[in-house]
Amino acid sequence: MSYAHTTPVVVTLWTPDPVAHATFYSEILGLRRDDHHSHTPNFKVGKMHIVLMPGEPQAPLKQSRQPWPIFAFGTPHYDAIEARLLDAAIPILERSPEGQDHEWLMFPDPAGNILELVRA
Repeated sequence: MSYAHTTPVVVTLWTPDPVAHATFYSEILGLRRDDHHSHTPNFKVGKMHIVLMPGEPQAPLKQSRQPWPIFAFGTPHYDAIEARLLDAAIPILERSPEGQDHEWLMFPDPAGNILELVRA
């Protein structure tokens, strides 16, 4: 069975305060709000929708021995987003090794969900 990748994907991130944490996604990551389908903040990234739902993160940062992202997204604005993460004192949990053919970094959102930024 194969699936065409033409259908939008929805990623749900659990956070104790979706409204407050929406600022991180819009101002730090530069994502576009797209709330017309939901009563809670959501963002559109390509064909993917990120929905912030009230609750506790499913994979708290403290329980993971090695960071593993809930999702990764590529962007041509990698340097600008990395600079905003550093300016906001968001910890970089892991980076791509030197000499690897693509560049990425992992970081937590305000609720502790681990995300991965990939240079596109």
